[in-house]
Amino acid sequence: MLGAALLGLGRLDEAETLLLAGYNGLRESEGVNPSRITQALEGLVRLYERWDATPPGDDRHGEAARWRVELEAWMESHPE
Repeated sequence: MLGAALLGLGRLDEAETLLLAGYNGLRESEGVNPSRITQALEGLVRLYERWDATPPGDDRHGEAARWRVELEAWMESHPE
């Protein structure tokens, strides 16, 4: 949740660290509600969409597409 709050404040570097850690932690945990992983992936998509909207020059441009694919694959394998 803190990662999402930082994203809302435009603090993308800090948000990225927390959102990635949260997603990875959820994926490694057993018994996690699949909707929490969906939310984590959606947060990562939003983060990288924000980066795609900034001027080029950052190596993170294009990451939104990668995370969208990850989200779509997750949702196909875990329909709610």
